[in-house]
Amino acid sequence: MKKVFQTAVLSLIVMLLSGCAISRNNDRTFWEMIQHFEKSGVHVESVNPLDTRQIKAARAFAFTIGERQVGVYKYDSKNEKHKERLLRVDRTGFFYVVGIRFKAIRNGSYILIDFEKHPRKNDIVNAFKTF
Repeated sequence: MKKVFQTAVLSLIVMLLSGCAISRNNDRTFWEMIQHFEKSGVHVESVNPLDTRQIKAARAFAFTIGERQVGVYKYDSKNEKHKERLLRVDRTGFFYVVGIRFKAIRNGSYILIDFEKHPRKNDIVNAFKTF
């Protein structure tokens, strides 16, 4: 019985902490992310809006860093359907755009894709994770 109780308490703590992690940057903007990238030594040369209809994101942009782009998607963590999309990235490590599967990572309300083959992959991922 003690193990069942400990498991239940541990599960509750994990759920509560994951909820906080989802919403921790929900109110931050793409402009703030770009500034953070710059402070982290990752120069964002241009920003282009992406169509959000297929992926049902709140906002989405392609950041040009060097010769390549990465995709950054923002979901509203207060919206239950958006929250499920964010958690799906945590569970699977992937994000689908128009049926194309991309390796993805999540930080709070944001998802980063198309970074795997970027020459500055490590710098970009570190800047993204610390935002």
